[in-house]
Amino acid sequence: GCQQAKDDKLHVKDADPRVPEQKGLAVEADDPVPFGYKLYWLAIRSDNPDAIVASLKLSGVRKCGWKTGIDAAYNGEVFVTPSIKGWILAAGMAMPDDPGKFRIAMETLGKEFSDVQFFGTHRVVDYHAWARVLNGKLVRHYAFVGDRAETVCDFGKLTDDERKLGLGFDGKKFPAEQGVMNLAAAWSIDPSMLDQFKLDKSAGYLGTRDKK
Repeated sequence: GCQQAKDDKLHVKDADPRVPEQKGLAVEADDPVPFGYKLYWLAIRSDNPDAIVASLKLSGVRKCGWKTGIDAAYNGEVFVTPSIKGWILAAGMAMPDDPGKFRIAMETLGKEFSDVQFFGTHRVVDYHAWARVLNGKLVRHYAFVGDRAETVCDFGKLTDDERKLGLGFDGKKFPAEQGVMNLAAAWSIDPSMLDQFKLDKSAGYLGTRDKK
């Protein structure tokens, strides 16, 4: 959880100065918790969670264990994971619905990180989306809302990974949530499989999105 713990303490070293009041704070580390279904998240190529927290402009940031963090991500907050095989995930990080604003937000992050990916899936409205920014440029953005049978955005060329996974759509076949997880695995990390990675206990950051 997010509370002080006597065992399994993690101490932040050389914390990003843009992330307030982090040095010396100890929290309970726990095993990674899988997520992905009915959630939005970013995957960013980085090994510096502090930099991610600062770039996302989160407020009320505190160090937090996985279980508490993922529970909070499903309830409107953002959990920034430790580095996992060279990737950091921001669970619960929604991006603007408008394709133009979405592109600006993603490419702004892309100025700081070489590979920024967005994934989203929600069963209730049958929403499925993915996007990727490489070296500061949006190369792909696909979003579909099933309850309206509407492709909200289809920007950029179909990637080889999408093609291999059968994620090219012709108006007859539409995406499913497992397809989003499969593409995440191909591009970065499938968060629904985190419990299979045999990772050490760790902790991340929990914060609230800036509403500005």
